[in-house]
Amino acid sequence: MPLQLHRSPPAAPPGPDVFMPFMDIAVSMSGGGFRSAAYGLGCLSYLQRRKYEGIPLLERVKFIIAASGGAMTGILFSAHNHLGIPFSKTYDQLRNNIFAGDKILREAARIVRDDSAWKDNPTKNRNTINAFAKAYQKLAFDGLTFDVYTQNKKRTLEQVCFNASELENGRAFRFETDGWDTTEEILGNRYLRVRDNNLPAVKKLRLGDIMAASSCFPAGFEPMVFPDDFAYDEEHKKQLQAEMEAARNYDWESYIPFNGSVALMDGGITDNQGIEGLKLANDRRLKAHGRGYDLNLICDVANYFMDPFEPLKEEKSWWSGLKLATIINAHKYAYVIFGVSVVMILTNILPDLAWILATVSAIMFALFLFGRYALLRKPDSVAANTQNEIPRAKESMWDLPVSLFIDFFLQNPLSKTEMMLKVRIRSALRVAMEIYLLQIRRINYDSLYTNPEWAYKTKAVSIYELSKSNENVLQRQFERKKFDAERIKLLTPSTPIMNVAETARQMGTTLWFPKMDKSSETNVRDSLIACGQFNMCYNLLEYILQIEEYYPTVLHDAGWQLLKKEILEDWARFQLEPEFMVEDFDSLV
Repeated sequence: MPLQLHRSPPAAPPGPDVFMPFMDIAVSMSGGGFRSAAYGLGCLSYLQRRKYEGIPLLERVKFIIAASGGAMTGILFSAHNHLGIPFSKTYDQLRNNIFAGDKILREAARIVRDDSAWKDNPTKNRNTINAFAKAYQKLAFDGLTFDVYTQNKKRTLEQVCFNASELENGRAFRFETDGWDTTEEILGNRYLRVRDNNLPAVKKLRLGDIMAASSCFPAGFEPMVFPDDFAYDEEHKKQLQAEMEAARNYDWESYIPFNGSVALMDGGITDNQGIEGLKLANDRRLKAHGRGYDLNLICDVANYFMDPFEPLKEEKSWWSGLKLATIINAHKYAYVIFGVSVVMILTNILPDLAWILATVSAIMFALFLFGRYALLRKPDSVAANTQNEIPRAKESMWDLPVSLFIDFFLQNPLSKTEMMLKVRIRSALRVAMEIYLLQIRRINYDSLYTNPEWAYKTKAVSIYELSKSNENVLQRQFERKKFDAERIKLLTPSTPIMNVAETARQMGTTLWFPKMDKSSETNVRDSLIACGQFNMCYNLLEYILQIEEYYPTVLHDAGWQLLKKEILEDWARFQLEPEFMVEDFDSLV
């Protein structure tokens, strides 16, 4: 009989507040490029290594949600699970084929230049993100479509979800299914959706396109356009378009046809850790079965570390003192060049050069006129304000600041203006790409840890947790959790573990790996996989110790104690050999 633990109130409706550790597991895989994909592979591979009551923990995973780079591993693992392909094959294909250097990057570069590669997709935009989509479909997913999730009803996974973000409402756009035609499911969200994801047109969606939509991060790629970039031809596009609908005035009970196209971008923008999707899936399971997932593992490669934001210093150069006003004023002499060129044309002296000079000088003089009479013109509303009149409604919000500051920028040296622009861009990127995402991450985690339903059922498996950079923070966490000296000694990572974790943590967010040096002691790909393996081992061990503290009855459960013993043995070995599982995975599971 499965181990059942009864928690303190409040109970989780509609049934009693009961959970069975390691019985039904949900896994989320965060965004973060191939850093996330390789780290997530390590996390899954350790779940495959250890069993509870004779069943590998990976086979107890019932729900998987992934975003951005994490979707690479999430999609391939879940597709193979539905096809009955052993996880060892998934591990080998990802580690030794897909993660083997920059082959996907090079294939995408080839595709975007190849005219013939686009002839079979007349509705698909020819750009870099769609070139990556085609490369994913060919090299990673071997032509598989969304229909793969309707196959093999004996698979161990119950449901999958892959996040993108739609720019229509700023919400997560979810490609999710439980694979059963009898379930009424949507594709998208409550604001914008395809009303039924069991339709033949939806089942034809390519996994490579879903992967690309989930991982097209801002500035790096163009948006994926749905349904245009996902369709095979105009007929397929019409079929998808006919099923799209939008909430009427954001009323979730009333929908109207959505006849346009929607831009999709990186799933990490709105739900990088997959927490919102995880909560929604748990709620649906509660309603359907009376109990949610027993353990939720969040494999997260986001860092809270940020490089110092230091003010820029002006760089001196030959043009440092040059001013925009000087450049504009120099253009006013273009009429002299224009006059000379006209004489040359009329006298047939070097006519080709004369026409070039005439064209260039005409453009220069036009720019001068624009600068003097358009940029420097005071908006009408400014004059009106001097007479205490109300500005006209047609006035742009930029008219007044432009009129007040234009003289400063015209007379300011270009080098100083350049520095001001760099600071603006740099600070905007810092807010959008780092601070904003970290704040969303904190909010999402807080929504879990402050909810009694998730108490003792959630574990974040973070890439930085055992890294050298996090060493002092980890020790403070031990003190905050009131661990005794014996437990602190047990859980403190060794120097080899911290070094491997530091290497993994520092990899950038890319959709490729640098060329691998087989003789190098620092192989980033394998460091990431190993980091996922020993981080998962560490967090499962800490989780076991936590549950034993609050539920002493587990101390007498044979299956529990066997799992604990094996995880302790693994942790001891990881301390000495952090990468022992990476190369010989097949022989160790």
